[in-house]
Amino acid sequence: MTDYHANEIPGPLDADAMFYDSDTLSDNTASTVIDLGSNFAPWPPRPLTVTLDVDTLDTDDGDGAYNFKLQSRAATTESWQDTGMSIPVKSTGTKLAVVGIRKRYVRLLPVITETTPSVKLSAYLTT
Repeated sequence: MTDYHANEIPGPLDADAMFYDSDTLSDNTASTVIDLGSNFAPWPPRPLTVTLDVDTLDTDDGDGAYNFKLQSRAATTESWQDTGMSIPVKSTGTKLAVVGIRKRYVRLLPVITETTPSVKLSAYLTT
């Protein structure tokens, strides 16, 4: 994972590929689901970049952690599966992770263990 400055983010940020849009999270509620299209099933897996732009982060208690896991599924009737990508967030700023995706639907699942959590962020999927 690499920290970048806002003017160094690779690729355009597409409004249709947003998991979060300056949202404030205080629990483990999953993000908006992104549909990559009915014909999306590449082999080998297509590398996509998950970008987190963290504006604020409550770490006052110092007793927890913020992680964001990318999950995917091929159809709306399937259970969500972890892709193996997890982005730990310990500070504000921009975080990037690249992961190979083969399934049509993707979402971010926050795993927050902070006692009084609060994180404000935007999150995108880019190619």
